[in-house]
Amino acid sequence: MPKIEATAIEKYQLLLQKDPNSQVFAPLAEAYREIGMLKEAELVVRVGVKRHPHFAAGYVVYARIARDLERFDDCLKLAQKATELAPENLMAHQMQAELHLQLKQPKQALKSFKMVLFLNPQSEKARKAVSKLESLTADEYDDEVFE
Repeated sequence: MPKIEATAIEKYQLLLQKDPNSQVFAPLAEAYREIGMLKEAELVVRVGVKRHPHFAAGYVVYARIARDLERFDDCLKLAQKATELAPENLMAHQMQAELHLQLKQPKQALKSFKMVLFLNPQSEKARKAVSKLESLTADEYDDEVFE
């Protein structure tokens, strides 16, 4: 986990104070999250995504905060919102894939990991997950497909 400098947080706070409509809410909320200030992070990001409902990175940060708060259903919805807004957002797809695994939803996890692999063909983790998940869901196919 990267070490967040207090000066960086102060800088983000000042920028947001000067311009409450700034998108700097996302890195500020992420910084709060990284140092364990989850309530503050959630407050900042909630206001930020209300002001910027089409800012995918804000939803990714919000999803991370929800994950850290162990609100996995919320996290999944927020990650899905990020991928709707920015279908190329690799981090949102990775988060979705991992959450689907955690929630024991292998079909959805497979779909998400395939998207991760499409966006990042070098992802060894996604490649392994796709291989494993395809074999786990193979029972849904007719035997003839495998002959």
